[in-house]
Amino acid sequence: MIMETYISTVLINKLFKKLSSINQKRESELDEISKEFTDAKALAKYYVEPNCQHHNPADSSNDMVASDIRMPIYKFINEFFSHESPVIDGRNHLFVLADAGMGKTSLLVILKLLDLTSFFPKSTKCILLKLGDDSISKIRAIKNPRNTILLLDALDEDSNGVNNIAPRISDLISQSETFKKVIISCRTQYLPEGSYSPFDHLGQLVIKGYTCKTMFLSLFDDSQVEEYLKKRFPRSPIKREKGLRIIKKMDSLRFRPLLLSYVEDFFELDEDNLSEYRIYEELILAWLRREERKVRKNLGLDISYEDILTICLKLAETLQRTLETSLIPEDLERLVGEDEKFKILTHLDVGGRSLLNKNSDGAYRFSHYSIQEFLIAYAVVTNRIDADELIRATSKILEFIKPFRWKQIQVSKLDFDQSDIIEIIADEVNFDEGSFEKSNILNSVFSKSNFLNSRLTNAKITKSEFNDFKFDGSNMKNFKVTQSIFKNCSFNNSKCQNAEFSECTFIGCSFHESDFSKSTLSSCELLACNFGTAILDYSDLSDSDFIDCEFTATSTNFIKVTRALFKGLSKDTLNSETSDFKLADFED
Repeated sequence: MIMETYISTVLINKLFKKLSSINQKRESELDEISKEFTDAKALAKYYVEPNCQHHNPADSSNDMVASDIRMPIYKFINEFFSHESPVIDGRNHLFVLADAGMGKTSLLVILKLLDLTSFFPKSTKCILLKLGDDSISKIRAIKNPRNTILLLDALDEDSNGVNNIAPRISDLISQSETFKKVIISCRTQYLPEGSYSPFDHLGQLVIKGYTCKTMFLSLFDDSQVEEYLKKRFPRSPIKREKGLRIIKKMDSLRFRPLLLSYVEDFFELDEDNLSEYRIYEELILAWLRREERKVRKNLGLDISYEDILTICLKLAETLQRTLETSLIPEDLERLVGEDEKFKILTHLDVGGRSLLNKNSDGAYRFSHYSIQEFLIAYAVVTNRIDADELIRATSKILEFIKPFRWKQIQVSKLDFDQSDIIEIIADEVNFDEGSFEKSNILNSVFSKSNFLNSRLTNAKITKSEFNDFKFDGSNMKNFKVTQSIFKNCSFNNSKCQNAEFSECTFIGCSFHESDFSKSTLSSCELLACNFGTAILDYSDLSDSDFIDCEFTATSTNFIKVTRALFKGLSKDTLNSETSDFKLADFED
């Protein structure tokens, strides 16, 4: 195989100079890229080559311990682009995966800039699109796909994929299968469960009959951090030293390119062991103060940074509720009609280091989706969400609010559908009528809290603990719980059909009028629990121990009790002519 060069350190070193001398037509296209994605010239000037790997870096307990062998991204990309495949089965598609702020968009923009400046092989052109409502129509309109590399950015921000990610991916692949190569960027957590190769082949994603390549961007190492600072401050050793000193306080967060790019905003921070929330908070405040100074000086308007913050919070809330990442002019006009303070957006700087951008269609968007997510987290933590409609919680939003006492913040304003709730400790939190469908709760502890009348269908709970917790009236169909503990919890009048409980412990729990039909309680231990008038018909209680439990008036038709132990209970108490209790043990 003859490997062509599409990207290299030599080309990157020439890129900024070449961008400075492009013609007017190309300059216009460059401006479009800067408005839609990121500041193109600044990116070309400061870009540092990341590494990539087949395993998810987040799977390592230490960010700086490689989970597998890393390789330079330029080498990987050149090999992928150069390998020709006549078979249309997904192998021409590559998913670039990483957490927020790791450089997924930057990589795609760099590739587009190399094409724009004619560094790509002459036979190949490159198209860069932000995924959205009109993506499919734009893909279909592209001419000569056989010689076109298609770059599709931010699958995780595509509203068409929310609650519909597997069909959306399949549609994008099928509509782009005739292209020379396709790269799709996406946050790691957003991929559908079970999409990785069933044969455990590293670097593959299998979905709807397609087998695509995958690659994770690695965190920067210390040498890459230093390389960035040298590019950023080439003539200022003092700033480089100051930058190194401050980013060391950021612990592993210093290895994320997005936060590195705003290092000057953190120069005045004296705190040690900075949290991600605190870093983003300082980033936002520094930007707001800059905007306040500009508006007062250039426009003479009496606007404070608090006024700008309030509108940005409302903008983030509006976008997150509607599952959007940009606000079109028509919607801005409507919002101004509802609240004139939204006019503040039109006075803000939308270029350079601004955290707010405006594309060629006049739509406003935050410079990075994690900025929008942080503003939602900030509103939750500072109790500044007024509307009753729930706001979608992403994994990133939950990461931001994780260090706070959930009792004191507005977590009840969040829609937890499909969220990863990991290592959370929550006391006295009211989740009544909350939505947790298809959510994943792992290694968390909840005490004296409520899930009253909540939606938990298809949710998963693993290695978590619930104390004095109320699930009363909740819909828990197809609920799946493993290795978890429930102490003094009530499931009264809950719908638990087809639920699965494995290796769980229940102590002093109440199940009155709950429906556990066709559910499974395997290898569980239940102590002093009261099932009352619960329905257990067609359920499987095999290998579980029921000690001093009350089954008076409980419906137990056609249940399986193989190797189950009922201690403190006589067989006559389980009054059912349709179930065979011979394979169970009873100890009065």
